Amino acid sequence: MGKAIREGIPVVLNLGEVADEKTAYRIFDFSSGVIFALQGSITRVTPKVFVLAPAQVSLDGTSNKNTNTNPFAN
Repeated sequence: MGKAIREGIPVVLNLGEVADEKTAYRIFDFSSGVIFALQGSITRVTPKVFVLAPAQVSLDGTSNKNTNTNPFAN
């Protein structure tokens, strides 16, 4: 999961099949940490299904890539 996010691939996290609630929380906490570190986003689809998107992927169909090559331009 972490490698896919690093490579720019969105991930669907389905915790519905995780029997132990404590384990589901640990998986979600780990996933949240990865997303935070890589400046991505988490979108809840259902109470136990989430889409984890890397920073360069927008779930609304637009690109989050900065096409400006000048790092000091606004």
